[in-house]
Parts: sequence; structure tokens; C-alpha cells
Amino acid sequence: YLKHFTPLGESCVLIHPTDHKFGGDRLSAEESDRFVEKIERAFEVDGFSLWALERKDTKEFIGYTGLWRSTFESDFNPSIEIGWRLDVRHWGFGFASEAAKEVLRIGFEEFGLDELVSFTAEVNERSTKVMRRIGMEYSDTFIHPKVDESSVLKTHVLFKISQDTFTSRLKS
Repeated sequence: YLKHFTPLGESCVLIHPTDHKFGGDRLSAEESDRFVEKIERAFEVDGFSLWALERKDTKEFIGYTGLWRSTFESDFNPSIEIGWRLDVRHWGFGFASEAAKEVLRIGFEEFGLDELVSFTAEVNERSTKVMRRIGMEYSDTFIHPKVDESSVLKTHVLFKISQDTFTSRLKS
């Protein structure tokens, strides 16, 4: 279930001790609140951003997914990225794929986007599997300019899906 973040609710959950080996350091409460403010500003500007993910059965906040403007210097930017981050306790249940499929639908059907990209550290096999599961195709490997050169996370894989591909797969 996708919903807007609430500053005193889910923002605090973003600092819980989950596995951040692919997504950077845990955020302090202040950093988390600033992140939620940035998310809400993106909704105001673009109409889309990151949605909080809530389990349908327990109503528990488990992470986020959504669409984000990617602007760092690269051959494929500017672009619109589909992304997700889930609490490690909720990995392996299909929640990321289910939510990402809905976000693809929103991006293409409600916002009329032509193409969506997703990228992750090459070593992040779980996210790569989600990308493939939702119909995205491998496009390239690149060195992420915002990741430290000495990090094992610097090499990223890029996946893409066009609106035409998305639409044709719905019909088949």
C-alpha cells in the first residue's frame, strides 16, 4: 500500500537499525525529517515522489518506493528513476516487486512518462532481481559519481523500461 509520509510517523522509522549496506548510512532523526521534507517538495513540484510503503495485512511501515528525478552527471541523466528501500525484515516477500509494479503503472499511465530508469550497486543482486521481475532490461554499467572511489558500491548497473515496452507487456 502506497501513502504519503507523515513527518512524525514514518520519518522516524527511517532511522531504525536496518541493513543499509546498499543505501548509505542510517539517518539521524533530523536528517530523516529533512528527507521527508524533500520528498514532499518533490510531490509539490513534480506531482510524484517517494511513497511510504505499508503492509496491507498489518499496516506496518516497511520502507518506501517511488519516482525520483535523477540529475547527477551521467550519460542517462536527467531521467526519472524508480526506486525502493525496504526494512531488511521485509526482504524476500515480494513487497518491493509488488510496489514497484504499481509505481511503474503510475509513472506511465498517470504521468505519461516515456521511460523510467533504475540503478543500483552491481553487488546488490536483490534489487537487480526486482528490476528484472518488473520488466526492466539491463542497459549499462557505470561508475556512480556520488559514491566514493574506494567503495565496493561504486560500480552500478543501469536498467530501463519504456512506456511502449510496459504497455505491450500488459497486453500479452
